[in-house]
Amino acid sequence: MEPQTSKALIHITDIGRKYVIGSEVIHALKSVSLDI
Repeated sequence: MEPQTSKALIHITDIGRKYVIGSEVIHALKSVSLDI
């Protein structure tokens, strides 16, 4: 694999991780706001 390709893959997985964390946070906030 070329360094460029692995860098792109790392970048994509980093974005994916942030997206998953973000959606979990949003889900937690929604359930908290429903409890109030």
